[in-house]
Amino acid sequence: SFVRGLKDSDTATNLNWNATMNMKTFGSLFVVITAFTSAVLVQSQQPYIVRRAVASTIDASQDVGYVCQFINLWTQARHTPDYPAGPHWSRPHVISHTDDFTLFKEGGVATAGVELVAEDGTNFVLEDELDRNSNVTDHDSGEVFFLSRRRRVGIPHVTFSQEASYMSVISMIAPSPDWFSGVNGFDMVDRSGTGNWFRRVILLLYPWDAGTDAGQTYTAGDNDEDDVIHQITVANPDSLPQSGAFVNGNRVRPVARLSCRLRV
Repeated sequence: SFVRGLKDSDTATNLNWNATMNMKTFGSLFVVITAFTSAVLVQSQQPYIVRRAVASTIDASQDVGYVCQFINLWTQARHTPDYPAGPHWSRPHVISHTDDFTLFKEGGVATAGVELVAEDGTNFVLEDELDRNSNVTDHDSGEVFFLSRRRRVGIPHVTFSQEASYMSVISMIAPSPDWFSGVNGFDMVDRSGTGNWFRRVILLLYPWDAGTDAGQTYTAGDNDEDDVIHQITVANPDSLPQSGAFVNGNRVRPVARLSCRLRV
């Protein structure tokens, strides 16, 4: 269900199209609500949206680094229902890896590391999993940040190579039962055009449910379950928390923006 190698014929311009190309498992999801005799398109939900992807002059054969910022978009105004007190994000973790690595996916089962990030906001088990995975080249994380104090956090330099050109990111939406945001397997190389590394990438990220806790509100007590990972989207009504969390009108808006810049 994830987009790989999102492309555009003009990589020197801002890319404001929804991420609908090259869906690895399935295409865009649509929900159509019929009222009386008319059908209304409510939302086409993608795993993430590419807001900008600008190619550099650096060939993908050269090892490079990226520095990223994880920027909050999860606010009471944008995500009003059940919005909690003390909202914050766990340490956003950025990973460079090959195409054979999957951090999370629709319908997949969370690893112990992903579960602990989603439920407790702790990264140490995930870091151990990454260190032991031969498909992972590098990874690093930013700091926990409370929205009462700051709206963004930086992630230090992460190294990418021609073999490990994919980026994945995860951070807990806190407090919550097991909700998180991130991206799985975004290719940092402009495959459709120059074949070079992207100079700058901006992604809009949606909320996800790790499938490890059945809680339906941000502050629900621990209630373990053995379900699968799923994106929280009106395209799948069963994915929506009963509290209405994240839903604004007839859609789920992005909860974070990821901005990454090339460093050679």
